[in-house]
Amino acid sequence: MSLIIALSTAFFYLLFAILLWRKPKEEAPTAFAFGVFMFMFFLWGLLQGMLYANWFTLPGGLEFVHASFFWGGFISVAYLDMTRRFNQHTGINPLVWGLILVLVGAQVFLGISQPPFNVMLPLMTAPLKLSQVLMGVSVGVWAVATVTTVNLIVKNYRLKNNPLHRNRLSYWAISMIFVTLGVVLYGINLPVIGNIFFWIAAFNTVYVVTTHRHPDIRLGILHALSYLMTTVLVVVIYTLVYMTAQFIFQQKLGTSPLTAGVVMALVLAVIFRPLFEQIRKNIEL
Repeated sequence: MSLIIALSTAFFYLLFAILLWRKPKEEAPTAFAFGVFMFMFFLWGLLQGMLYANWFTLPGGLEFVHASFFWGGFISVAYLDMTRRFNQHTGINPLVWGLILVLVGAQVFLGISQPPFNVMLPLMTAPLKLSQVLMGVSVGVWAVATVTTVNLIVKNYRLKNNPLHRNRLSYWAISMIFVTLGVVLYGINLPVIGNIFFWIAAFNTVYVVTTHRHPDIRLGILHALSYLMTTVLVVVIYTLVYMTAQFIFQQKLGTSPLTAGVVMALVLAVIFRPLFEQIRKNIEL
């Protein structure tokens, strides 16, 4: 299952990259840069698939969990860069990207070479390996990049007065939610589920970048909430009334309990739509 999900997501990342690269620059100026990121995601998915299939092994003492931490830090910075471009800012300074690559390179080198150097940090009872310290730095990079991205989205949402722009930012925020959840899942050693979340984020990202008019997300949430509340209310009504009807039909009239169920099903079929419309009107006021 892990192999299938890794290779499937890699395949879709490649499709996303091609789709973005084929987008005319006049329609989506940031599409090419986003395509580059999708291609990087494709390479990561391909590497994962090769590791799961034992077609490739990590050198030296480097472990998959280390690579997962590198990836979590990288993807958070990548989405920060994409968020800046999405909001018509310049991407992250190349110097910052250079520092990120140096950090990843240092982690890979230390993971392979396993030098006999330890670091004693304040409040720690035991020394840490240099590779562990750099993994902690990756977590810090992820946290800073995530907070910066969220702040950028919120700031631009407040500055935008056009409902269309605000709606697009809301869709973009969905990508960030799934990316954050994906990184957390990687951190607790659930990379397979994390890959699914990353794929959803990538799919939503491509959708937002390649289209300009999206269904109103606020109305969609309210509509879903209306259905949820109606369903809960119907279940409560069914439970209470069914017990009463069953008692009446079985104890008083001597008929089968199924009769009560049939009657209740017909009643609920009649009242569900009016009940839903009333709840929807109250929610959307």
